[in-house]
Amino acid sequence: PLIHKSDTVVRTAQFMTSVAKALEIPIITTQQYTKVFGPTVADCFADPSDLEARPAFEKKLFSMMTPEVRDHLSSESVGPDRKSFVLFGIEAHVCVQQTALDLLEEGNDVHVIVDGVSSQRPL
Repeated sequence: PLIHKSDTVVRTAQFMTSVAKALEIPIITTQQYTKVFGPTVADCFADPSDLEARPAFEKKLFSMMTPEVRDHLSSESVGPDRKSFVLFGIEAHVCVQQTALDLLEEGNDVHVIVDGVSSQRPL
């Protein structure tokens, strides 16, 4: 789908993923119903091969907090004690919002990157 200010969202995603990689902060990628909407755009990573180096969790819920993502978050590779999350992505009015609400409900700190979220229409 066409996303409002998609160039800004992609540039911000590139920056955030490069910072996370440099600081060794885990990056979790989810894809909403890939069969219909397509895969994550490799350009969202400063190094597009980074997308292939990590799992992209398929989801059909609006929130990214699926059972598979929850299992991954509790794994040693992510750090089960992690309580702070930085969110960026598209369909902010539903997917990013629902993820943020789920994380907040569990007592986590949530940071939404304003230039890293958008939807088909301006927010």
